[in-house]
Amino acid sequence: MLQEIDKRLEDYGFKYETTEFASLFAGVDAGKIDMIANWLGEMPGRREKYLFSLYS
Repeated sequence: MLQEIDKRLEDYGFKYETTEFASLFAGVDAGKIDMIANWLGEMPGRREKYLFSLYS
């Protein structure tokens, strides 16, 4: 989906990086990662702190 958005909107661009799972949320909290695209389980603490899609 992001690749299609990237094609259609000139003002947006995405950089994709593979990262160890253990560092994903720390990266978001530190502002180094803007979004996680993965099969993540919703846990009570995660739902309170992060936004999840409706289909997660």
